[in-house]
Amino acid sequence: MFKISFFITMYFFIISGAVANPAAPREVTELVSQFKIPTVDCPEKIWSGFDWKSLVVVLIYPQSEDSWVWDVSKDELKSVKNSTLDSGTLGSTYNFFMFDGKKAMSLDMSDEDLKNDDQLFKFGAHEFFHYAGQGGWKNRGSSGRGTVYPVSWQPRLYRRMMFDHLKNFFIENKLEDLQSAKFWFEKWSREHVLETQMATDRFEGSATYAESVALAVSQLGCQADDQILKAQVMKNLMADDGFAYALDGDYFSLDSEGYPVGGLASLILRFSDIKLADWNAQIEDGKSPLEILFEGVQSVESTPPPEKLVSQFQATGVKTNQKYASALDPAIKAWKDKKMIRVPFISQYLQSNLRPQFFAFSAELNKELFPLSVDHLFLSPDYKTNLKIHKGAVIIDDFNAACRNAYSYAMVPEEKIQVRGKELQVNSDSVVGTMQGSQVISKEGYKYLCPVDVL
Repeated sequence: MFKISFFITMYFFIISGAVANPAAPREVTELVSQFKIPTVDCPEKIWSGFDWKSLVVVLIYPQSEDSWVWDVSKDELKSVKNSTLDSGTLGSTYNFFMFDGKKAMSLDMSDEDLKNDDQLFKFGAHEFFHYAGQGGWKNRGSSGRGTVYPVSWQPRLYRRMMFDHLKNFFIENKLEDLQSAKFWFEKWSREHVLETQMATDRFEGSATYAESVALAVSQLGCQADDQILKAQVMKNLMADDGFAYALDGDYFSLDSEGYPVGGLASLILRFSDIKLADWNAQIEDGKSPLEILFEGVQSVESTPPPEKLVSQFQATGVKTNQKYASALDPAIKAWKDKKMIRVPFISQYLQSNLRPQFFAFSAELNKELFPLSVDHLFLSPDYKTNLKIHKGAVIIDDFNAACRNAYSYAMVPEEKIQVRGKELQVNSDSVVGTMQGSQVISKEGYKYLCPVDVL
């Protein structure tokens, strides 16, 4: 035991020395050292063709004068003046941008929600996999990702049952669990076709898988074989009380379910006899990890869920519909009102990460919509657009809108907007500020505020 501990200690010491900067905070040096093992030294343990070797990682201290930059190709850690970074990066928990001509990823080191255990590492490994690992993947299905409204409790229960059987299979490796999981997968797919096009099992599931394997590799080092690695992944998942919170029956979210469901399916594939490069390529080409996992598996009808669990999901369905109705029904009504003006959610000018309360998909409008959980500020580089969309405002996606450079909108009463040439002033309960643009009327007669060409 002493030899193993000594080896791991020396391993971390050597890695840390490669990027050490005596002026850097200890937490920066430790996080960079932790990231380096799975993403530079042995990224092939996570995903075929994946690494960070051409990237720059910026670790942000937004309240300080300086942040820290890890140039991965040079294995160099140095400080950077926050005054040289754009406000959107400084205001975001994470961001993707260009830094000195290289693709860069940033992570807010001061975020209190990420201070516990390995949360900062896992969050970074997850979000950065979207950027460094999923570029060029084929899109398939709907662009939406919300729970269909009005909400049905049955698909949420089907997915819970599928997950429980997958978890048992991952732990005990009994074929009947995999067969029962496929039964619930087929039942969900057959009865709720739209959800199969909107589930996040592929993109979010694979990123959850990547963070799980990356964490285990960072803990054990590149020398760990698959048997030891799987045991460490299991240990970490068992200790993570929040891993499957979206499936516990007290909270409904198709979007959130994709993280544990797709993540667990990908982990099963990782430690199966299927070659890593083969199933990786299938996911990149558009397949869900569930589709790959269940291919060739005989479906066996599962025992029904316990009555107590059914009652719990039914009750949550009622509660969720009440919550959604309160937040979404006025927005759905406003979207159909031609006296309302649609004000753009200009993502290119957003000064923080998107923070929705939840994602939903309106069956009535055939559109994704989401209420905001905090105020969102939009600021153009020339400061001529300065908008704030308030907490609680509902944003509706409209990819066929009259504006060619905006795809999501909040609704504002017509009398709350003043048009002064290209300057549009908004003063409503949900949106306040000024933007550069023009008012456009669609062929259906709906009014939009369209921003000038976004940089």
